[in-house]
Amino acid sequence: MCAADKSQFEGSLLQSILSSLHDAVVAVDLKGRLIYSNEQAKRLLNLSQENESAEVQDSERATPSALEVIRDLSRRPACRALAGEVVEDCVTIYGAAGQLRRLMVKSQPLFDQQGTIIGAVEMMREVTSEIATTELEPQQQQLKVELFRQMFDMMPQLGWTAHADGNIDWYNRGWYEYTGKTLEEMKGWGWQSVHDPKYLPLVNEKWNHSIETGIPFEMKFPLKGKDEKFRWFLTRINPMRDESGALVRWVGINTDIQDEIDMQNQLKQMSEALPSVVWTTSADGFCNYLSPLWKDMTGFEPSECLGTKWLELLHPSDRDAVWETWQRCVESGTKFETEYRLRGKDGNYSWFLALGVPLSDASGNLSQWLGSLTNINDKKTRNEEMELMVNERTAQLQVARDLALVAKSTAEEALETKSRFISTISHEVRTPMTGIIGLAEVMCIQDLGDENNTCMQAIFDSSKRLLQLLNNVLDAAKLETGKVMLEHRRFPIQVVLGDVRQLIRPEASKKNLEISGSCDSEIPDVVYGDEFRLRQILLNLAFNAVKFTNVGRVDIGAKLVSKSENRVVIRFEVLDTGRGLTSDQISRLFRPFEQAEVSVARVNGGTGLGLSICKDLVSLMGGTIGVESKPDSGSTFWFEIAFDLDEVSEK
Repeated sequence: MCAADKSQFEGSLLQSILSSLHDAVVAVDLKGRLIYSNEQAKRLLNLSQENESAEVQDSERATPSALEVIRDLSRRPACRALAGEVVEDCVTIYGAAGQLRRLMVKSQPLFDQQGTIIGAVEMMREVTSEIATTELEPQQQQLKVELFRQMFDMMPQLGWTAHADGNIDWYNRGWYEYTGKTLEEMKGWGWQSVHDPKYLPLVNEKWNHSIETGIPFEMKFPLKGKDEKFRWFLTRINPMRDESGALVRWVGINTDIQDEIDMQNQLKQMSEALPSVVWTTSADGFCNYLSPLWKDMTGFEPSECLGTKWLELLHPSDRDAVWETWQRCVESGTKFETEYRLRGKDGNYSWFLALGVPLSDASGNLSQWLGSLTNINDKKTRNEEMELMVNERTAQLQVARDLALVAKSTAEEALETKSRFISTISHEVRTPMTGIIGLAEVMCIQDLGDENNTCMQAIFDSSKRLLQLLNNVLDAAKLETGKVMLEHRRFPIQVVLGDVRQLIRPEASKKNLEISGSCDSEIPDVVYGDEFRLRQILLNLAFNAVKFTNVGRVDIGAKLVSKSENRVVIRFEVLDTGRGLTSDQISRLFRPFEQAEVSVARVNGGTGLGLSICKDLVSLMGGTIGVESKPDSGSTFWFEIAFDLDEVSEK
């Protein structure tokens, strides 16, 4: 047999022998890595194929049970075997299910052909069944106790444990840090020294009752800290029982609630100072607090109406709706707001406005409700009285409106009748007046003698005035009934101004008055609007200026106010050097049949319709009109009107 075949044979033989052993066999190299494990070792240590070559320190790849044996060389006999010793020892591991298992381990060094240590071999045999279970149970129990106490030490609350008879034998770290006491000072019933003497008798009574009955104990009371100051704590004590149900120990936890107590006291002080009742409920909607003002408002003690008893005071007509609204808000955690009537102890009902908001704890869960209750009976009564008054007033206004509509209809009908009458009369009178004017004008150019020519001229002038009067009356009637229609056609502004100046020259020459005027060069040559009504306004103002000016001049001009792409606003001014007007006289201008002075009509004639017609026409054209004057300083009548622009002229 050649050397290679012999080596292969010996390897197979060794593998067969190791596999047939009842003991677990593992081998590790100098770095602590597994280089071999038989089937028994794999089952015993719960090794997988993946971690056979894993380093001992590789905790992520080793299975839990194998990790307890392999990862810490300082606890294994192999640590010494790698140094050349042969070691036998007993070790304890946790199985895959968490149970304790005991192994007898023999470790010895592994040599190469030159005698150099290249690793270690371990043979393991489980001896768990050979160890009395009574040896493990105290260890397990002690582990549980240590784990419990370590957890207790990490808690922010004060904690302690006591025997079944109530004698305390252990406190957590929080207790010592808060009280500044030692275990010797606190053992047994020494805890009484940190209690407030006012509450200690009640604490002892409840604690002794729990010891006798085995029922849990819960109470709020103050405890003294190492700074000699008391803080309030919520204490909960629960019994611990064995498998048979027998009481074996007590566990107590004291939770600091001083901040909560302070907040409640502040809330109480605030609620007593508020003009409304303050209330709180639990998260499920049961009332647990009503401020003292409740008694002043209802006559009932707050304690009489906690829980859901306040519902009994609701007006029968309001009860179902209020309860449904309240339940809906409690379920959804939304704001509660409603008005309802509550019965007082005297049997009378009053209106209240209830508001409530949900409050959440640190975890975001609904913990309680905080709300207010405000008496709005006076306001409600005033509102009802006001509503009744409003309804009565509305009815009166409706009657007045109906009467006004009837009056308006009658007035409109009368106005229409008057307008038709004036129009008819004006037209009927205008026809013969036109004939008279024509005949008078013909007679004036004939030689009838000085006296007769003077008479005919007077007839001609009077006829023209009468015709102008008829025209003004007809225009006023049309404006009053809204029958004046505006034209919209193209015309030149400068031509209109020139024509007006030319028409008043004959009248002005009789007084030796100068007629002048100017037109702003920025004003477009042509605009769109009502040329006829613009001439009428300018002529009215110009003839008035001539009529009331005896010396000086009359100026008729136009200025550009503003200009846009499609429109232009122009200010027209008629200036005279007459005697001017007082503020009182100005206030009466532009009214129908009004003149500056009563004597004006006698001296200069006229009806006072001219300026009124001017104002109505300017308003109809969307503009404004006014006058600037002082006594003995002349007058300037002005008006501003917007015109559309011709596209050709705009270019």
